[in-house]
Amino acid sequence: MGILTTMKLRRFLQHAVILFFIAFQVSGFMLTMFRVWMPFPRSLTLFSYGMMAPYQAYDRYNYDFVAEGLTVDGTWEPISLQPYFRVILGEAVVRKFKLIFTHPDREHARANALLISSKLLQLERGRGHSIKAIRLSWQQWPQSPQGMDTLRQSPHLESTLLATVYD
Repeated sequence: MGILTTMKLRRFLQHAVILFFIAFQVSGFMLTMFRVWMPFPRSLTLFSYGMMAPYQAYDRYNYDFVAEGLTVDGTWEPISLQPYFRVILGEAVVRKFKLIFTHPDREHARANALLISSKLLQLERGRGHSIKAIRLSWQQWPQSPQGMDTLRQSPHLESTLLATVYD
């Protein structure tokens, strides 16, 4: 095989990979925007669909899952959930949401919140924090061009208590 044939083969393979990539991106785009399945392998289409996640919905509100611990002096102090969600902020919010709201039934969500509260109480005590209770809430507030947490205060903040677990 000559050098020219090797270069042509290499160029052909490069173009094939690019074409393959574009085809699956189009497949994911079609599923995201129009809910149309293209005739490609399902796993690759779903991978591409997942990469299109930012384009699947838009909301005018920010959300977050908040944990607070009741200290021995009777005050509720925020608990950082960062050690339990070692991912970027947007992914952490989605994971927190899915921990609680895996089912449309409110009682199921409450049971999940109680289970997570109990586990979090154990974990926080294991980390040396003297906490008597854990309170979990789901908060929502309007988005702001100044940043995610700019309007995370009264009167914009809406907080929904999910569960409280005492020792």
